[in-house]
Formats: sequence, C-alpha cells, structure tokens
Amino acid sequence: MNKCIKKKDDLANFESFDPLVFEADGTVSQDVCNFVLTLSLIFNDIKDLVYAHLTLQTQKPIGSFRISRLWGAYNGIELHLLRLMVGLFHEIIDLIKRSDKAITDPFFQSVLTSISKQEREIWYSLVSVAQGKQTTTLENHFALFVRNKLIFHYDPKEIYWGYHNFFCSGTHGAE
Repeated sequence: MNKCIKKKDDLANFESFDPLVFEADGTVSQDVCNFVLTLSLIFNDIKDLVYAHLTLQTQKPIGSFRISRLWGAYNGIELHLLRLMVGLFHEIIDLIKRSDKAITDPFFQSVLTSISKQEREIWYSLVSVAQGKQTTTLENHFALFVRNKLIFHYDPKEIYWGYHNFFCSGTHGAE
C-alpha cells in the first residue's frame, strides 16, 4: 500500500489555495463556482478509483487465470471499480445537462479559451453528449452508448444481451 501512496505523491505537488476561491464575486457567479467545484470533486473521485484499480492490480491472484473463487472475487472487484469509473462519466454528463447557466456564463466561456484546442474539443464533445446531440465521431458514439446503455441504467435487454454473449458463446472464457 505504501508503494501506491508514494506513486500518488509523485503525480503532483501539494498545493493549497484560498477556500474563498469558490465564492462568487464581481467577476464569477456562484453557479460557475459550484459547477467548477463539482467538476473538481468528480475529478478527485475518478483519480481515487484509478488508484484503487492500480492497487488492486498488486493483489492479482498468482498464476494464470483459472475458474476459481479467488479469480471470481478478484474479477468481480475489478469490474465493479471499472463500472464505478464509468458511472462517474454518467455523473459528469448529468452535471453538464443541469448546468447550462454555468456553462454559458461569460467567465466560464473565457476560461475555455485559455485551455488547449484538444481540451476544448473534449469539453465540447462532453457537452454534445450531455445534450443528446447527434454525433459523428466514433468516440462520441461510444460515449452516447455508455451513457444510454451501460451506466447504472440497468437496461434489462442490454444486460441480457451482454450476459448471453459472454456466458452462452461456447468459448472457454465464458466458463
């Protein structure tokens, strides 16, 4: 565990800031402050899940995969962590959907101009997915599929389809 914590410390230096940064003032509205604070929390949650996943990798059962209770438990935890990560994607999409006032705020828009072109494209893709717009890129189609079918919607048809394709495929992995 200490090894994972050390890696975490290597990723970024500790920084502090005035807690009033998330309080509205003459330049920034409270809607924007709340939105950015919530995005920050989601970022930290994703980061924590990634570290949990990396830590789990150190607990992988010894040897090659075989059908056993130990491998079943390990894979169950691994898939659960992945579902939680993908579930946070749903939360980001939902947050964006509910935050039109913050997203269109002139101050927030000015912040978007200060980030790289690639980061802006990613942001606008997330906004498009949140707004349910038709998309043309493979990444956006995947994001819409994840949003509509995989993330805590428990779509019975999709769950059955995945179950059937995995367990009834006749392959050795389906065991």
